[in-house]
Amino acid sequence: MNDIKKRVNEVLAKFNVNLKAEEVKFLEASLDDGTMIYTDAEVWEAGVNVYVLDADGNKVPVPVGEYILADGQIVVIAEDGILGELRAAEVVEEEEVEQSAETTLADVMKAIAALDTKLSAQVKESNDSVAEVAKEVGVLKANFSHKGLPKAPKKETPAKPLKEMTQKERVNYLINN
Repeated sequence: MNDIKKRVNEVLAKFNVNLKAEEVKFLEASLDDGTMIYTDAEVWEAGVNVYVLDADGNKVPVPVGEYILADGQIVVIAEDGILGELRAAEVVEEEEVEQSAETTLADVMKAIAALDTKLSAQVKESNDSVAEVAKEVGVLKANFSHKGLPKAPKKETPAKPLKEMTQKERVNYLINN
C-alpha cells in the first residue's frame, strides 16, 4: 500500500500537484442480525444519513423501518437513508418479570382449582350412576328364579370306553347323547 502511495506522489510531483489525503471518518453500528450500518456524521442523531455498503463498497440507503442494534437500541429510519430517531433499549425491571410470573402462576392455580372442582363433580355423578345400576342388578338377581325352566339333559356316560365299542354302538351313543 505504501508503495502505491509513493508512486502516486511521484506522478503528482512531476506535474507539481500537491494533494493532501484526508482520512474520511464515519460511524458504524451493528444490527442485531450482524448487518453493519454506517453514517458520515460524527454522532448518531436525527437527520443523519444512514447506509449499508454493498459488495462493491457502494453506499446503499437503509430502507424505512425500525431496526434493533446489537446493544438493544432501536434505530428508526423515517425516510430512506435518513435517521428519524435513536431510542434507548427498553429495560424490563426484574420485579415486573417476577410479578408477572407470580400473576401467571396464580392464574394457572385458579384454572387448576376450577378443573379439579369440575372433574370432582363429574366423578361423583359417574359414581352415583354406577351405584344406581348396581342396585338395579341386585333387584334383578333377587327376583330371578330358575324354577320352571327345563333342566338340561344329563349326558350318560358310556358303559365302556368308545375305543372298545363297535361301530354301531358308537353311532347310537353319539346320536343319543
